[in-house]
Amino acid sequence: MEGISTIVAGLSAIVTGLAGAGYVLGLIALAWPVYSRITGDAYTALFAVSLLPKTVVIGQGLSTSNLTLKLHGSQQTQGA
Repeated sequence: MEGISTIVAGLSAIVTGLAGAGYVLGLIALAWPVYSRITGDAYTALFAVSLLPKTVVIGQGLSTSNLTLKLHGSQQTQGA
């Protein structure tokens, strides 16, 4: 039988994984417009995004992934 500490450890691993994935998605979602429209240089775009608070980057990544999931779900229901 699993102890409460094992369950908490598993949940914290899931939350950490989601935050990491959200950060990477947010980094891409915020750096791409800076790269394509303003600088044309990937290093400068990533530096500009690195100046933002991590919570903003993670929030953007999670909202982008949420939008992607909603769009993907609506395409599946339209095709059925």
